[in-house]
Amino acid sequence: MQQQVAGILGDTSSTQELHGQIGAVSNEVSQLTAGMEHLRVMISEKATYHAQG
Repeated sequence: MQQQVAGILGDTSSTQELHGQIGAVSNEVSQLTAGMEHLRVMISEKATYHAQG
């Protein structure tokens, strides 16, 4: 996505600002993905525990 922005806007301050925002959103998506995976593992462990009871 950053290459597409640079291709459209060239090397401008707007491009740098957009690169920063793309990076921030990408980090947030990564954190959300990790959180969702952790939640999936927790649910799986709880389901296994309750199935044994």
